Amino acid sequence: MDLSPHILKNFEFEKILDRLASACLSAMARDRALSLRPLSQEEATRALQETEQYSEMTRFDGSPGLEAIPDLSTVFSKTSVQGSSLLVSELLSVQHCILISHRVKSFFQQEYIVEKYSLLSEYSFRLHHFSVLRRSMEKVFSPAGEVLDNASGQLSQIRRRIRRLEEDITSTIGDFLSRSEHSRFLQESHYTIRRGRYVVPVKNQYRNQVEGLIIDSSSSGSTVFVEPRPLLFLNNELEVTLFREREEIERIMRTLTDEVRKDLVSLEESYRVLVDLDFLQAKSQVARQWNAHPCHLGTLELALRQARHPFLGERAVPFDLVFTPDNRVMVVSGPNAGGKTVLLKSVALLVTLAWCGVPIPASPDSEIPFFENMFVDIGDHQDIEKDLSTFTSRLIHLKEIIQKASPRSLVLLDEIGAGTDPEEGAALAVAVLDRLKERGATSLVSTHYQAVKHYAYKQQGMLTASMELDPHKMLPTYHLLVGEIGASYGLLIARRIGLPAHILEAARSFLKKEWLNLNELVLEERKRVRKAEQLQQEWNERNSMLAEKEKILDARIHELDSRRREITELFQKELKSYLKETKDHIARLVGDLRQEKTLDEEVYSTLKGVLNQGKRKIDSLSGEREKEDIPVFSPGEEVVILPLGAKGIFLSLDPNKQEAVVEVSGRKVRTPVKELCRGSGKTKTGKRGPVPRKKDSPLHEVSGRGVTDHIEIRRMRMEEARDALEKYLDRAIVSGHTTVFIVHGKGEGILKRMTEEVLQEHPCVASFRPGESGEGGEGVTVAKLQ
Repeated sequence: MDLSPHILKNFEFEKILDRLASACLSAMARDRALSLRPLSQEEATRALQETEQYSEMTRFDGSPGLEAIPDLSTVFSKTSVQGSSLLVSELLSVQHCILISHRVKSFFQQEYIVEKYSLLSEYSFRLHHFSVLRRSMEKVFSPAGEVLDNASGQLSQIRRRIRRLEEDITSTIGDFLSRSEHSRFLQESHYTIRRGRYVVPVKNQYRNQVEGLIIDSSSSGSTVFVEPRPLLFLNNELEVTLFREREEIERIMRTLTDEVRKDLVSLEESYRVLVDLDFLQAKSQVARQWNAHPCHLGTLELALRQARHPFLGERAVPFDLVFTPDNRVMVVSGPNAGGKTVLLKSVALLVTLAWCGVPIPASPDSEIPFFENMFVDIGDHQDIEKDLSTFTSRLIHLKEIIQKASPRSLVLLDEIGAGTDPEEGAALAVAVLDRLKERGATSLVSTHYQAVKHYAYKQQGMLTASMELDPHKMLPTYHLLVGEIGASYGLLIARRIGLPAHILEAARSFLKKEWLNLNELVLEERKRVRKAEQLQQEWNERNSMLAEKEKILDARIHELDSRRREITELFQKELKSYLKETKDHIARLVGDLRQEKTLDEEVYSTLKGVLNQGKRKIDSLSGEREKEDIPVFSPGEEVVILPLGAKGIFLSLDPNKQEAVVEVSGRKVRTPVKELCRGSGKTKTGKRGPVPRKKDSPLHEVSGRGVTDHIEIRRMRMEEARDALEKYLDRAIVSGHTTVFIVHGKGEGILKRMTEEVLQEHPCVASFRPGESGEGGEGVTVAKLQ
């Protein structure tokens, strides 16, 4: 993207760069921020992704531990010269750099960092640990940056000698100061160091009274600093020893410099990577402050969604700006100070930042095409030196835009045609808009001219938009309303700030009536729209409140259902336990009665009814069985009472209690309608007689109170066979049988499995087994009764 310094200045891009630079830790990263320019699509996309990963990493997994690093460019140049030696301060800067390189590389080499942040972990490949060089420097320098005594054996000896000399000097000079004959010559009773030598302050008039060398004097001349004669030898010896110390330190520095020279290439590479990471953390920091996100680059059309000016932060009103292939020119109108110029600058900044690889304060689904060039004409362009007025300067710029604009151009023009006669300016603006449309350039233009607004509104391939004005407060809201024409409201704003009424009335008289009517219509329309928006907002809030209440209610219902299920399961469990005990008790009771031969059908039916009632209660609680369909019976219809296996005539139904009245053997019996099933025939009401029986029915086994010891259920449907078997077992028990044979056949084994289930659940079945060869084999099941 071609961006000249003049264009960048138009939308204050340098302020953005200053903000980025201020977030950098090192001078080299700040220089890089200040020179930031658009990148290629591949480079910009990667830069956006890296910034997003860095922000996510520092938020959830910590920081790599970057610090400010000194500028090492001079160090690198100096070290590249063979035989050169770095100063202590320069070597300390190198040590600081390699320590940061080691720490950052270790951070990025962690397994979870490599897995989560693949782009960032690649930086670790170009960083180095410098293990050997670090150990060498740690032997020479203390954490405070001082050369250690044991940096070499020679230095250790020299420094011990220095400490002994200093002790001898302080002892000797102390003796000198403590003598009374010297006290009247001294300005003060303490010693000092001048020009590297220990001296005492002597009053100027007594300088010849103290034997020794004058080393220095005070600025006033009232004091001279004398090195007493006893100190001459010690000071000389100290000075020689200090010289030897400097020589040894220089030798150590030359040795260290040689080691640095060996790692110079790796050091330069690590240094560049640390600068890159510094700049990356600056972008990440600024992106967090702006609440910025990466966007889609290289798309066909420009689409900024929920976008904001970077410097306005949360105060900014987001705008949506979407261009299409059929509409690439948009004309924005609206009141003065309504935000048109800020909109243009925001678009210019966001497009440029995105292509520089910096996240933008906009929705992540925003789309920004690659523009070969961007033309921005905002603000005053007067040039006194070249004798150019603002209008002339803008015309020159406009000429360049018309000549160079293409489908790969972004054109941002503020107050197009302004600065000259309004009619001529409007005509010029319309002609320029037509040319930009022909060229296919993506263009955003602001204007106050009514003719330009109306032309764009009627023209295909152009869009209109307005910066909203609050129709009640007469203040700008800074909302961008696409598809509308905005009035300038110049007179209304003038009235709000207190311009005299007679001036305003005079101004209104000079305006064309249609312009006044248009402004009033626009204002009324905005009032209606605002009212509709308020109603919509109230409805949305109420709907949200109801949804929240519904959510709370659903949660409460769910909680109650869970509690009900818990209680039901607990009760069911207890009921099952009780039913099992009852079942065992009834089985023993039936067995005893059968042994005493006192079990009759009425007693057995009562006992069986107790168990059936418990089972039905469990089934209703568990919900595991579907409710059986209750058939509709007609009066006079033959029915069978399932628990007893007895046939009867259906007489009537009590719908409230779901109980039926059935006539059995001339007696009326009340029974739950669920316990009835249809019989084999129908008898007219009032005519009672014997119930007809089919020969092939399982009930043909019944003869008075006598029941045979076998039942055949082959070729029956499973439910029909189940009913027949249950009735037969009840009658067989009452009749006193101890062993019965159930003939179910082999087939697919369905009736056999059903038979085993019935026998397993029956309280009076002691055991059962398959039939033996003489009993029918696998086609028969033999059951032992209690």
